[in-house]
Amino acid sequence: MPPVSSCLIEILERQSFNDGIPAGLPAGARVAQRPARSPTCTTMPESFFAPMPFVPVIVVHGLADAKDSATLMADITRQLSRAMQ
Repeated sequence: MPPVSSCLIEILERQSFNDGIPAGLPAGARVAQRPARSPTCTTMPESFFAPMPFVPVIVVHGLADAKDSATLMADITRQLSRAMQ
């Protein structure tokens, strides 16, 4: 049986939310995520596996439109991803 951490990562990699942080990553990027959403706050802790892995945690509060929150998170992630290359 694989270690618990491997099992958890496999489960988190199956999440279906691909807006926000995943939308800002290069195509085919390996991402493990556990998004949380409410009417006024979106939190997306992610593990991004790359040559130099990083774990961004972005909390957006106060934007009325969820699409605006997702776009902001994708833009931040895109900049982080580029900086890590």
